[in-house]
Amino acid sequence: MTDADPPAIGDLVQDLDGRQLVVTDLRGGQLIVRALRSSRERLVEDPTALTVLARRGTWGGYPDGQARG
Repeated sequence: MTDADPPAIGDLVQDLDGRQLVVTDLRGGQLIVRALRSSRERLVEDPTALTVLARRGTWGGYPDGQARG
């Protein structure tokens, strides 16, 4: 992540451990994320450790692009 292009609400991001997360909120300047297929949210302690994989509205809910149903 760069300061010029930080994650935003709805973006799909990846942390240093390889987990794919969705940015769900921004509170007091801190990002709130949750894992895909999870409802448990957590604060991001180091937002520079996140890589934006896809922007809101472009990733379709599943990072592999496959439909589920």
